[in-house]
Amino acid sequence: MRREKIYGAFLFLIFALTLLIKPGAAVDTLTPNDFKLQSFSKTVDFLDFARAYAAASGKPIPPSNWHAYLYQNYINTSGFQLFYSGLSNITTGQGALTIPVQSFLEHYKTPNGKDVLTSSSFIMLLAFNDTATSLHTDSPDINDNLYASFSLGLDLTNITGTSKPALSSKTELIPLTQPDDNTWEWGMRCTNLTAIWWRMFINPLAPRYEALPIAITTYEELTFTYKLVLNAADNTATVTSNYVIGRMTNLWLIWWLFLIPVVAHYNATGTYRPNGAKISNQTIYQFLEQQHIKMSIVLFQNSLVLNDVTKSTLDLSLN
Repeated sequence: MRREKIYGAFLFLIFALTLLIKPGAAVDTLTPNDFKLQSFSKTVDFLDFARAYAAASGKPIPPSNWHAYLYQNYINTSGFQLFYSGLSNITTGQGALTIPVQSFLEHYKTPNGKDVLTSSSFIMLLAFNDTATSLHTDSPDINDNLYASFSLGLDLTNITGTSKPALSSKTELIPLTQPDDNTWEWGMRCTNLTAIWWRMFINPLAPRYEALPIAITTYEELTFTYKLVLNAADNTATVTSNYVIGRMTNLWLIWWLFLIPVVAHYNATGTYRPNGAKISNQTIYQFLEQQHIKMSIVLFQNSLVLNDVTKSTLDLSLN
C-alpha cells in the first residue's frame, strides 16, 4: 500500500509538469467490426472511450484535452487471435508522459476444442549483481542483490517559452508488417528514458523492499520488437519478443542519512556532487563494471482454459 501511494504521488507530480497541452495528433476509431478483420493496426485514444463511457453513465467526464494514446495491433487467422496494446504517451499539457507499458493477449483452441487465453505484460527493468551464494550465474535469483525500477520519460518538443532540459523522450512506433503469409512483425521504441530504482528482496517467506529509492538513471532506449509465426504443419503459433536496453548515460546514486539524501552523480566524464563539483574521474561505465551490474526484463505471464476449473498447491517448506 505504501509503495502504491509513493507511485501515485510521483505520477501526480509528473502530470502537474504537463499541464496546458496542445490537442493531440489524429487518432483512429476502434469498432467491434475491426475484430472480424484478419488484422488491423491503429492508434487509439483511451480517454476518448473513457469520456464516452462517463457521459453515458452520468460520471465525471475527463477533460477534453487529456489523451492517452495506445498503439494497438490485431491478428486473426487460422483460428488464432492476438491482440497487442502499447502505451505511446499520455498528454495533459505542453508535453507528453511516456511509460513503457506493453501487453498482448492470445486466444486459441486446444485439440479437444477448449478455449485458451494467454497474456504477457512488460513489468519493469531489473538490475542485479550475482553474490557468492547466487543460485544461477548471470540470472537474478533470491540470493542476488536485486534492484527494481520504474521507467518514464517526458516529450518536451512542443514546450515553448521556457528552457528545455537536455533529456526529451520520444516514442517511435514500429509498423505492423507481414513479410509472408504466416509471419507478422511490429514493435515500439522509447528513447531517453529515466528510471527510478529501489532495492528489493524476494524471499517468499519475507518479501520486502526499501521504501526510499537508491538511484535514478537515464538511459538511451528501450525497444520492444515482436514476431508472430504460424506453422500450419504442426498447428503452432510462436510469438517471439526481443528487447533492446540502451546504455545508461547518467546515474545519481543516493545514500540516505535518515531522510536526508546524499547524492553522487556519475556520467561519461566522472563523478560529481549535485552542485557540479567533481569528486573523481570514475565514470558511470567504470562504476557499473566495478559493481558487476547486469540487467534483466521482468514480465508477467498468465494462461487459463475457459470453463475449466484447476487446482494447485504451493509448498514453501525448506529442506
